[in-house]
Amino acid sequence: MNGGPVTVYLSMIISGINDIDERDMTVVIEVYFRVLWNDPRISFPEDLFNDTQDAVPVSYSLLEDLNLWRPDPYIERVHRMNSASLIQPFGGIQLQRDGRIFWGQMFVIKLGCPMFFHDFPFDVQVCKIEMASYFHSVRDMSFAWHGDGISASPSIEKLLGNYEFAFVQENVTSCKTIGYVFGKYPCLRSKMTFKRRYRNYLLGVYVPSSLFVVVSWASFFWPAEAIPARTVLLITALLTTISLYSGVQQMTPAANYTRAIDTWFFACIMAVAMALFQYAIILQIRNRQKLVVSTRVKPMNSSESTDDARDYWLAMERKVELGAKILYVLAFLLFNLVYWVRYLM
Repeated sequence: MNGGPVTVYLSMIISGINDIDERDMTVVIEVYFRVLWNDPRISFPEDLFNDTQDAVPVSYSLLEDLNLWRPDPYIERVHRMNSASLIQPFGGIQLQRDGRIFWGQMFVIKLGCPMFFHDFPFDVQVCKIEMASYFHSVRDMSFAWHGDGISASPSIEKLLGNYEFAFVQENVTSCKTIGYVFGKYPCLRSKMTFKRRYRNYLLGVYVPSSLFVVVSWASFFWPAEAIPARTVLLITALLTTISLYSGVQQMTPAANYTRAIDTWFFACIMAVAMALFQYAIILQIRNRQKLVVSTRVKPMNSSESTDDARDYWLAMERKVELGAKILYVLAFLLFNLVYWVRYLM
């Protein structure tokens, strides 16, 4: 157009978030999309307005009937966009006294949102809302925020059971639309930030799996002669931890990389498994003790030599038991320190 680029003002009110599909990586939102622009070639008759009315609503067909110029904003990564309507679409057009045209309509938008779950369940998902012109370059058109730009209903956060919700606006004036047309085109961008609420995971996953590890340490304080009791305790704790992990896997978003919750369960399973391996070493030491003592009794028949061998293996057994109590507990506590600092700080 002559006289420089036309400034088109955009705004959006998000009235609701209907769904966050982590497997499909999409977000379904209800929005009121509004566009405001001024076409200097148009002049409205003054008698169209009165002293109390600075804007006149008109039908949607007016722009087409008069063959008026219209901006062409579009939203990136839209999978589906349906207009909300009852008898007619929710929205309309207003002609304003200052010569500007206001267009607004309600839509239900299914928006693609790449999600990454490396920090799950402490992850923060960022969904970009990018609005650009499809064909008009920055030489013909510029975009600016109208009013608050993109805003959201205060009730959204209460309706999202698993997430906390926030907006971050970016002052982007142009962007490259590679794959559509060449050049720089007006663009506005905002970010919807979804921070997962992880309290339920702490109570339902982390606390129980930690307790299974602590229960497995109880075997360190039982006598080595209690073979059935220690074995059943450790195997039960190991299988229960694995079963809990399998249940969590079915309820959490799939990923082909290691997530925070995978690291946690790997450490818990290894902690219980190492307690089982430690008891296997104790049993081997006791078997070795019996074998050496019986062998020395037969050829030497020396009670002093037999007592020395028995004392040696008893001391070895006590060292292994004590070392396991200290090493395993300290290792798991150190892992917890590193883990929680990494994901919560």
